[in-house]
Amino acid sequence: MKKSEEIDLSKGKTERIEVRMSERELKIIDASAKKMRMNRSEYLRTRGLKRVYKSIQAIPSPDYANLMLNYRELRAQGNNLNQMTKAVHLAKFTGQSIAIDKTVLQAAVEANNRATQAVLGVAG
Repeated sequence: MKKSEEIDLSKGKTERIEVRMSERELKIIDASAKKMRMNRSEYLRTRGLKRVYKSIQAIPSPDYANLMLNYRELRAQGNNLNQMTKAVHLAKFTGQSIAIDKTVLQAAVEANNRATQAVLGVAG
């Protein structure tokens, strides 16, 4: 590219684009942007304009982004499990009865299994 054809990146940003993508794709982009310590717009401009990165290690792989999404899901499920365990112990301690919805519990177990398999599939 000749000097006269280079894009001046110092000028104000006045143009907008609209892009359609799945929720999962957006989460991957957001996770990648966060890893690079950029907001979504900066990350997409950087990738689209193919700027030079400080180091090749700074570019997250798609596997890393997927792994982080699944890790966050497992962490959230662990938090929910911890809250349920505390509620059961409190109910037992205070002598209250405990109502368990088997359908909800089974759905939570299945979601946990799917997230675990996804993490193992990406990490393996």
